[in-house]
Amino acid sequence: MLSQELRKAAQSIHSTEQIKTSAFTKKHYIAIANILKSLPLAQRLEVAEKFVTMFEGDNPQFKKDVFLQACGC
Repeated sequence: MLSQELRKAAQSIHSTEQIKTSAFTKKHYIAIANILKSLPLAQRLEVAEKFVTMFEGDNPQFKKDVFLQACGC
């Protein structure tokens, strides 16, 4: 009985981990880049780098150069 409960709990955790693989999608990256374009260049670079750090941690396939170009950096 206990092993069935543990198995169910493990399956639930595994499902949750799969959902958390990437919190951001391409449309999020584009929307944020468009917002950053409106900032003065010095501020834009500083804020964009902070987003890059977060996005790289979220998605190993994130392309920093493409994002920075989209931001106008």
